[in-house]
Amino acid sequence: MICVVICTRERPQMLHRLLFSCTKIDPDQRSKLSFIVVENGEAAGALSVVNEFQTQLDISYVNEKNLGIVNARNTAVEHFLASGAAWMASFDDDEIVAPGWLTAMANAIDSYPECRVFAGPQIRIPPKTASIWFPQKVPKPMDTGTKNWNASTANVLFQRSVFAKDGLQMRFDPGFNFSGGEDTQLFYRLKGLGVDILWVSDAKCTEPTIDARGTFRAKSDRIVIKAQNWGDIVRQRRGRTVGGLLVVWYLLASVLNVFSFTIIGIPVLIFSETKGIYVLSRALENAFQAIGYFKSLFLKSGEYYAQTDGN
Repeated sequence: MICVVICTRERPQMLHRLLFSCTKIDPDQRSKLSFIVVENGEAAGALSVVNEFQTQLDISYVNEKNLGIVNARNTAVEHFLASGAAWMASFDDDEIVAPGWLTAMANAIDSYPECRVFAGPQIRIPPKTASIWFPQKVPKPMDTGTKNWNASTANVLFQRSVFAKDGLQMRFDPGFNFSGGEDTQLFYRLKGLGVDILWVSDAKCTEPTIDARGTFRAKSDRIVIKAQNWGDIVRQRRGRTVGGLLVVWYLLASVLNVFSFTIIGIPVLIFSETKGIYVLSRALENAFQAIGYFKSLFLKSGEYYAQTDGN
């Protein structure tokens, strides 16, 4: 049995779209699916959405009133463990799951029986409002079975032993409750324990990026918080002194890249607007990364996810 956990907050339309896509997942005799929807904060519509799918999915609803994505994820983990399922899958509430997801994951489990964690592609569709200064990066394709710790809880499958009392007893770190980055932190803790996360190329999810996330301000804020989170993670993993020095190195490297890409990008822009904007966008990206690394050295993690977007 695979128990799919979905954490949501004030996104009933997106949740409905996700659950509808789950009804289209091709069945596979090797595993059945059950679903747990954890609504974070005050109840705001998720229960009525869940009730719409009671006849189509084996689904239950949980309300975790304590705000924060980590609170929601850890509550989902506890309910997964209580379900007795052998595997826990996680989808974000703004995803659309491909019909072949279950078959691809079942094939991976059969092919790599020692693996505890599998991750699949999260294919982002850019919004109409996407800023030209932050062109969307297309990830390089990876073959199934490739090790990849830079995964996401938007599309991941955990073996029960990752969370169980007689296993690794992993939980998401409350320090990332509102900043995000809790999944990255957990994946790199697993890496430190020697746990491989294997890629499953055909277990796909799609995320139609909402317009609010495509603006210059939204993209720059996201780059800052991701860099700040990574700085926090590095300091946790490597210790305050060594980790802090590494973050300083990342900061200085980013500043150097700002100057390098700017010097190259300005003359390129004269001859080719498209190529020039691309090079200068790299300078901008590094500038905002530098801000994030600096903040991680002196400030507590922000509250990027204290508010929700989407619907």
